[in-house]
Amino acid sequence: MLAEQDDHEAQFNLAVLLRAGKGLPQNFALALEWAWLAQLGGVARAPDIANSLIEKVLPATQVDIASRIDTRLRDRLSRGDREAIMQFVVFNRTILERPDLETAYIWSLIGAALGVQPAIEARDEIAIELESRIILSAQDMARQMFLDQDMGSLFSSERLAVR
Repeated sequence: MLAEQDDHEAQFNLAVLLRAGKGLPQNFALALEWAWLAQLGGVARAPDIANSLIEKVLPATQVDIASRIDTRLRDRLSRGDREAIMQFVVFNRTILERPDLETAYIWSLIGAALGVQPAIEARDEIAIELESRIILSAQDMARQMFLDQDMGSLFSSERLAVR
């Protein structure tokens, strides 16, 4: 239950249990999903578990897992969950088999505008890897999303306090 509620230590623990088959039948695919979520939540030991599982999970299944994580993070973003911003940046930058640096850059721009740490550093690191035309297009897209979705209000700390 805690893992479903984005408790990252619980996600890591669930990944360990599923990998070992303790308390639940062994399931490498589910273990990888929880390990990636824990990794996105900053659990330092999670990448080791994830890396040990990648070779045991078919590439097509890895794509399915990434799709579920993408949906989960987008849902959290749509609800104004500030923590999900940098997780979405990291997901698009490092977890995907083919990193989506443009999406990572757009969300790092939004995170930086909202004062989310360490969005500025991520933004600048990602920009080094992108062509100027992509940077300019992504900046326009981030600005439009920020205004159209009223992200200043969506991600405000007062809104989270009321939730």
